[in-house]
Amino acid sequence: MSKKGSIFQRQRGVRYLIIVFIALVLFIAPPVIYAHYQVNNIIAETNQEISNSLVAQSELFDDEISKLSDYLTSVDKHITRDSTTSLEDIMAQYNKYVVAQYMGYPVVVSSSGFGYYQNENGELKHFDVAETSIFQQSLLNLEELVSNPFLIDGKVVVCVYHPLYNADGSLTTYIGYFMTSEYMEKYLNYNDVPSGQTIITDKTGRVILTQNKPDDLLGRGDILGADFILHYEDSVTGVMAYSSSGDYYASADKVVIGNNSWYFVSITSKTVMRHYAWQQISGMLIVAALYCAFLIALALLWFYRTSLLNDKIYRLAYIDDVTQRDNKAAFVEHYEEAMHSKINYILVSLSIATFRAFNDTFGFSKGNILLKTCADVINDNLYAGETFCRDKSNHFYLLLKYTDEDEIQDRIYQISRDLEVSKEKAGIVASTPLEFGAVVITDRFTNFNSYAEYANYTKDSKKGNFYRGQIKDNYELDAFVKQNITKSIENNELVVYLQGMHDLNNGRYCGAEALIRWKPKSKKQIFSPAQFIGVAEQTGFIAYIDLYVVEEVSKLIATWNRQHKALIPVSVNFSEFTLGQRDIAYKINEILDRYKVDHSLLQVEINESVIEANPLRYKTIIEQLHLIGVKVAIDDFGSGCSSFRMLKTTNVDCVKIDQSFLVGDYNTTNNRAILQRMLQIVGDLDVRAVVEGVETQGQVNFLLEIGYTYCQGFFFTKALSLYDFERHLMESRRTRKTKKKEE
Repeated sequence: MSKKGSIFQRQRGVRYLIIVFIALVLFIAPPVIYAHYQVNNIIAETNQEISNSLVAQSELFDDEISKLSDYLTSVDKHITRDSTTSLEDIMAQYNKYVVAQYMGYPVVVSSSGFGYYQNENGELKHFDVAETSIFQQSLLNLEELVSNPFLIDGKVVVCVYHPLYNADGSLTTYIGYFMTSEYMEKYLNYNDVPSGQTIITDKTGRVILTQNKPDDLLGRGDILGADFILHYEDSVTGVMAYSSSGDYYASADKVVIGNNSWYFVSITSKTVMRHYAWQQISGMLIVAALYCAFLIALALLWFYRTSLLNDKIYRLAYIDDVTQRDNKAAFVEHYEEAMHSKINYILVSLSIATFRAFNDTFGFSKGNILLKTCADVINDNLYAGETFCRDKSNHFYLLLKYTDEDEIQDRIYQISRDLEVSKEKAGIVASTPLEFGAVVITDRFTNFNSYAEYANYTKDSKKGNFYRGQIKDNYELDAFVKQNITKSIENNELVVYLQGMHDLNNGRYCGAEALIRWKPKSKKQIFSPAQFIGVAEQTGFIAYIDLYVVEEVSKLIATWNRQHKALIPVSVNFSEFTLGQRDIAYKINEILDRYKVDHSLLQVEINESVIEANPLRYKTIIEQLHLIGVKVAIDDFGSGCSSFRMLKTTNVDCVKIDQSFLVGDYNTTNNRAILQRMLQIVGDLDVRAVVEGVETQGQVNFLLEIGYTYCQGFFFTKALSLYDFERHLMESRRTRKTKKKEE
């Protein structure tokens, strides 16, 4: 994967993580905030409920004390006494009115603080409270009082006292009742929060009674603290937070009994209260958690599917499906990044020279293996900061660091050698030489496509591997051709020329070959086929040119026919691209019919190398042409290595023997034998043989000696315009007639 791709992947990953994080926050935050809100509400409501319950319980306790006081007041009316009445006598009278509803003991106390109480077994027990501050206060105020707790028979009790007065208003004694802690605790059991604790304190903060629970949440011994009481007195709601560290919720209510003030206080740990509140909403939290888990699962699924989709999009955009490496789009991005560095680069256009034949022979799957192998070899030979891609078919671009041409040449040769080794491992035994063209990048602001064209042209021109000098001039010429050739037919710039074929026996024209020239209006020169046909084939415009020539030839033959002139067949060269069109036979047939031309007067020439590359395919094409009555000739016959094998499967009307047989020392035993054998074979097949490239009288004599009749070349005539060809044709006929008369 390219550097650009890696950055793209990382940026995409970070972006999706941020999106997922935001999604999780949006999914989780609302229920968490709502839960926190609910917890605070529950705490507030629970504290309020505790406070309300506390007030209610303190009122009940106050009522209970009031009832007990009223009870003692009613007993007071039934007890007779004077200064001589003993405590035992008063106790005896008091016992007549004792009721069992109070969990405690009846009490009689003298004004000196000495007294008796009757225990649960009916026994009188002595006790002394003369030294207690509460009793001393009672003597001063002569009022009812409620004592602080103290131990009697191992039990914590609180005594409610009622003074008895003599007739003269003097204090005789007290009657009272001991209330046990077990009895009073029923007024403390209202805090339902786990580990919550209820206590009763006096106005100094001293603990009078605690709820019967094992935990002492205060952790302060028996003293709650006067600061709490002051805090309560200043409170409006009666609910407050209290402790030295602020770790508790506390609620309090004041109960005034006689000369005494008690406080009912509920203490609950904030931690426990919060835990209790969370327990109350646990069901909602479970549902919220499941909901969040579901949303998170959806988010992760979306993230996973999006990642897969984006990876697929990335691979479609940046990865070549054959080599599984960077495609051209990724290469161009990397190229643009490299142009911002200070490193010198060279762009190499590289291709497998015989790839088309390899594909036809071994099939596309083997061809893909070859391409993948080649890509792997190139990748293994790259340095840091270099890159490559497969553009299309068998074509690769390489962006290499440049030092000098020799090093680049060596590196390409090394790639070629490594490819041969890798091919052998992959089971590929065919020869697949590499060809390349390269251009040094001198202007970093020139776009990739311009340099790619330079490199491609250098490779295809086969005039050197590095773009320079003459190659540059040729490239500029080709650039002009590419820009203007497609307008040539529209602008009437294409001109058809004819070169005659001659019968050596009688000197007559036996046919002609149509050739094309281009005369662009913007240039004062005539372009030969070699200068523009290659570009036309690359662009596909060659098909229009071939059919244009057929149409011009058909017009000419139709004109000869109307003028009652002798008709000769005309050959037209067809490119591989044009013949590859499915409906080419139909198009030729339509043109000939339009001009009412005898189909046998048109001969289609197909180059031997084209047929040799795919003989079965062209066997079908030739049969289609024969079906519409058109003749077929093999051009450059004998230049390939399987010329005669072609004749075994291909039914043609003519072979045009390659001019290479007349180059150099042609009158040799071997050459003579080969040409004679060719003539004999094609003659046996009833195929006409025309020798191309005849330029001298000696060549004519040589051909006559070995039996050839039909020739074509500059010795007879060069390629002429249609007008000049007609004039030359007429003069040739007049000359023959004159010679015939003289004879």
